[in-house]
Amino acid sequence: MRFKLLFVLAVATLAAGAPAMAGDFGLYGSYWDTDALGETAGGGVKYALGDAGLRFEIRGSYFPDLTEDFGQLVENGTGKAEVEALVPEAGITYNFAPGSNAQFYLGGGLSYYLLDINERELDDEVGYYGLAGLILGGAGTGPAFFAEAMYRSVEGTIKDDSLVEDVDLDLSGLSANLGVLFRF
Repeated sequence: MRFKLLFVLAVATLAAGAPAMAGDFGLYGSYWDTDALGETAGGGVKYALGDAGLRFEIRGSYFPDLTEDFGQLVENGTGKAEVEALVPEAGITYNFAPGSNAQFYLGGGLSYYLLDINERELDDEVGYYGLAGLILGGAGTGPAFFAEAMYRSVEGTIKDDSLVEDVDLDLSGLSANLGVLFRF
């Protein structure tokens, strides 16, 4: 995927400059249960800046293996779809208890899904997300742990001349993130 290198470079740049900017930097593992392609696991990074309550956040998640067999979608073969997803996102969050050792927050934003599929065509898609999260520990600077429940909404279509018909994919579904947060 051609955007992987660009994404890694952007994250490395943010990570290198993070100590100079006030904000949070987080690393997390992620679980995503899509409607059409089943369950997958991946990981991601996030960076948030702003005042203690309202914050602007950018994040990116990578899911290397969204695979499903759609049965006999191909005239002489299998309907197996092996999808890889890189998901950069931007949004806002509101922290209801900034400065405390247990902080609850809500947020939402826009997502851009960079989708790669084996031997077929699947366009990149735009979607949105909503999330609820909890930060434990690290009321000042330093590390803390966080957990998030997220709903992602996105749809796409697999196209190929060998398909009996185009296949609509609903990749919407619940996601859970668990990770460590570093505050600067």
